[in-house]
Amino acid sequence: MWIYSTDGFISVVEDKHNPCRFCVRARHKQHLLNLGISADQIVGPTEMDHPHPDYPWRTFQPKVTFVNVLINQVEAINYPDFKTAVKQQAGGRTELEYLHALGAIWSISHEFERR
Repeated sequence: MWIYSTDGFISVVEDKHNPCRFCVRARHKQHLLNLGISADQIVGPTEMDHPHPDYPWRTFQPKVTFVNVLINQVEAINYPDFKTAVKQQAGGRTELEYLHALGAIWSISHEFERR
């Protein structure tokens, strides 16, 4: 599952070694940190067996624990427009690039809808 939030973009899949856990992946470490995941729970690209992973930052979370993270994310929504909320909190280069990527994703999705 891909999840785009004001805190960033993550990909969530079942841990292939433990069906009771999720492997939560990100392209930017900060996106995992923004979810409240501590840095010592995040595995970086140099610690993985694959030299060029799609998602260089990962954490392995019990499913029950991570579901609560997502519930907290949804309950914290306090904006009427997603892209505007991301823009308002964008400060650094990574955040601006994320905002640009969201615009491209929106555009592609809109084209898909129109077909």
